[in-house]
Amino acid sequence: MFDFRPTKQKNNFIEEWQQTFPENKLFLIYTPSPTAAKKVYRCYVRLFAKNHLLKRIGLITQEKNSILPYLSAKENILISFDNAQVKHTKLWERFETNLISNRDFFETLGKDLTPLQHFYVQFYRQLLAGKKVIIIDTLLDQLPVTVVRQIMTEFDSIIHDIDTSIIILTANQELIQANPQASLDTPPFVQK
Repeated sequence: MFDFRPTKQKNNFIEEWQQTFPENKLFLIYTPSPTAAKKVYRCYVRLFAKNHLLKRIGLITQEKNSILPYLSAKENILISFDNAQVKHTKLWERFETNLISNRDFFETLGKDLTPLQHFYVQFYRQLLAGKKVIIIDTLLDQLPVTVVRQIMTEFDSIIHDIDTSIIILTANQELIQANPQASLDTPPFVQK
């Protein structure tokens, strides 16, 4: 029979992870190459899998965006959720406020979304799923610096309302230097 009670190892991992990456914070991890980013990304996924915590981690990647081309952005965001349950969350109310000003985005079909809009669909989906850790691969490195700064500002405004840590893997030195308080040159938990 399976025992689903938390193990000491799992509890130790959660405690160590939260000391390194506290909730309600944004972190930038410098990864000089796509290969380095993939190594960090895979290492973190393996750590959560090893500790039976995959349900806590949200992954945002360019390759696996899981967006259905015939559904609108809003439908793609809500695809895994009970509509009635989501509509009563404080977070969804915030998105709906955004919906009024960005109605075009939420009504755009998946096949017509830009790469930035793909990112937002994945991000909103992970937030609504209540993920405790969201890891974003080097997806933001392809965007102009001004757009990334806008995204970082949005993260700062959202992060105080959620119990999530957001980890961005990036090769963008300018972004790292502009945010020294949130930046890590060496990825924690990764063996060389």
